[in-house]
Amino acid sequence: MPNIRRSLAWSYGTKYLLLVIQLVSTVIIARLVTPDDIGIYSVAAVFIGLGQLIREFGINRYIVQEPDLTSARIRSASTLNLAFGWTAGLIIFLAAGPTGDFYQRPEVQEVMQLLTINFFFVPLGAITFALLRREMRFGDIMVIRVVSAAVGTTVGIVTAFYGEGYRALVWSAISGTVTTVLLCFVYKPRDVSLVPGFAEISHVFKFCRYAGADSIVSHIGSSSPEMIFGKVLGMESVGIFSRATGTITLFNSSVLEGLKGVVLPVFSQKVREGSASNVSYGHAVSCLTSLTWPFFSVLAILVYPTIMTLYGEQWLAAAPLIQWMCFGAIIASLLHLSVDVLTAAGQIRAVFKINLTMVLLRLALILLVAPYGLIAVVAVLQFPTLIRLALVSWQLARHIDFRLSNISKSLFQNALISIITASPAATAVALTNFQLNGSLLLFFAVLVLCACFWLAAIFTIKPPIHNEFSSLTDKVRKSRSKA
Repeated sequence: MPNIRRSLAWSYGTKYLLLVIQLVSTVIIARLVTPDDIGIYSVAAVFIGLGQLIREFGINRYIVQEPDLTSARIRSASTLNLAFGWTAGLIIFLAAGPTGDFYQRPEVQEVMQLLTINFFFVPLGAITFALLRREMRFGDIMVIRVVSAAVGTTVGIVTAFYGEGYRALVWSAISGTVTTVLLCFVYKPRDVSLVPGFAEISHVFKFCRYAGADSIVSHIGSSSPEMIFGKVLGMESVGIFSRATGTITLFNSSVLEGLKGVVLPVFSQKVREGSASNVSYGHAVSCLTSLTWPFFSVLAILVYPTIMTLYGEQWLAAAPLIQWMCFGAIIASLLHLSVDVLTAAGQIRAVFKINLTMVLLRLALILLVAPYGLIAVVAVLQFPTLIRLALVSWQLARHIDFRLSNISKSLFQNALISIITASPAATAVALTNFQLNGSLLLFFAVLVLCACFWLAAIFTIKPPIHNEFSSLTDKVRKSRSKA
């Protein structure tokens, strides 16, 4: 547990620094570009993201979880990484023209072709980054990610200020990627050779065929709205939808990804040592929902002043979308760690089957409901999460003997904490005609009050996360006494 806590401390430190950088970038760039600009970049990014998953094809996950990672296997993984990456870059570059023609927006073609530059840089540092995760060198990872984000954000803001529009997002992405690769060279383990090799390619690919396919399928499922909206509803609708999903992602990037970045390496290590436990997984889910449920409850209530503060009035159309997404996020928070845990337990094939089922269902719903508008689609898309919850719960019960009933008491406590936390927000909104009257001071006062109610509820109800707070305060006291 101490190693996990130390890893989480580094990971969350990284995520909170990235959150600050991302917030600065979002708040400024949202006022310098239009929803149409965001829509153009978002549609292109869907296809770029698909290409990135082809490039990675589960290789990073293989490096992290492989029980017997030999030098030959690392070199074979490096070979596949280069082959997939450069091939994917070429495919995306050639596909950019037809894609721009399909959407009747040449700007989409331009963005896709510019971003293919990343495909030729990323494979040079990807294996190193995966090795750092495997070795749980989260301090080095923090330096790489934070510096890269700062460089990308600076470039994006400067270029947006000088009127580059959607291109500003492109320059931001490219500069961040180049910085990441350069820093990976600096932190590469000295005793590891990344010279391409072929001896263990078949062994590496045996894992990657499912992990890579699973990642691609998941990406298609999550990004299918942008692909369809871009054709059916136009780029402005894509921009509004992307802003809504980006708001949810702000929290995921700072809290959920901080935990996920540690779960796969740590749980894989426990599997290799034969000490994997459903108790530790249940504890992690309990702590996670102590954060996610109150946060998304408050965000759903304060969505309008949040948008006005972060993005400005031109993005208010995203408000009802965010409210529906908050509902889905509350359910999904029970699942966020499951993929990494099942992967570490050797069940990547089961994960792939579940994701494929969910993607086909999402695509069918989007195609059926898209003509009725953004709100209808977003509302309908939250309900497949319940089906996914049932399927994943079944797999967890089979393979690590975990059931949600094991933590039912903790979940009830977290539901009660969410109600207590959201009560100041609900009261303020009801008394100020649902808009908080545009008062920035009142908005921040309510946020502070919600945070205080959350802390009071944690220390009164004492859910599992309370033990983590107690452990942290004990360490602080001990360090002060030693000083």
